[in-house]
Amino acid sequence: MDMKLELVVLPVTDVDRAKAFYIDQAGFDLLVDHKPNENFRVVQATPPGSGCSIAFGKGISEMAPGTMQGTYLVVPDIERAIAELTERGIAVDGPFHFTETGQTPGLDPHRADYATLATFSDPDGNTWLLQEIQGRESGWLLEVVIVPVADVDRAKAFYSEQCGFEVQTDHQPNDDFRVVQVNPPGSTCSVIFGKGIPQAAPGSVHGLHFVVTDIVAARAELAGRGVDVSEPYHFAKAGERTSGVDPQGADYNTFADFKDPDGNTCLLQQVKGNAGEQS
Repeated sequence: MDMKLELVVLPVTDVDRAKAFYIDQAGFDLLVDHKPNENFRVVQATPPGSGCSIAFGKGISEMAPGTMQGTYLVVPDIERAIAELTERGIAVDGPFHFTETGQTPGLDPHRADYATLATFSDPDGNTWLLQEIQGRESGWLLEVVIVPVADVDRAKAFYSEQCGFEVQTDHQPNDDFRVVQVNPPGSTCSVIFGKGIPQAAPGSVHGLHFVVTDIVAARAELAGRGVDVSEPYHFAKAGERTSGVDPQGADYNTFADFKDPDGNTCLLQQVKGNAGEQS
């Protein structure tokens, strides 16, 4: 069953400041700005052309502001992307690439896909990596999220064997560096974890939304592989969490949650129709 990573929660201190940064400066598309009361607000924005969105707000996350590190935005022309961000007032570090001696300023001399990078941060210190893949379609595609873990082998076993994610990369050039990339089935956005990569404290990332068409079946599938998944729940009109599937069968309003061995939390979200338009 497909399990598409379609929403990443970013922790921020000032919602209006974050909204101005991501919409006005970074050029993300605003999808939602919902504030039913003074204690809750959620803003959802999507990088242009991306199948995965970000959300930030008030009352939606317990993460410390600045926790999300190294989220990847794939661009077809990194020089143009850097120029656009710089013109909008965002400080960008790069471009740079890696050689045998480490990080090296400038474009990869062969302009190889995946090899040229640049970084920038939002006002709270959440960091982003631009990565150039010239063959990709136009747009800025949120394609990789770093999940901080303490034990790489344990995390790999959990995500690949128990969650059913596909291992795309397990690269360990030396004892100080290792990166594992796994892809949820059917998803255009992947998860990375490892050693020697930028990351927050293990277990500090919360609220990765994985969209499924049948949450009861998805939950049963995960539970059958030994994942401790909550029972489905939804939110009533007054906003309180209520046990069971949404009685109206509404998309986006039925959830189940689970944690990886380090305590990073994930949410299953049911969208029976065309997953990918909104989360």
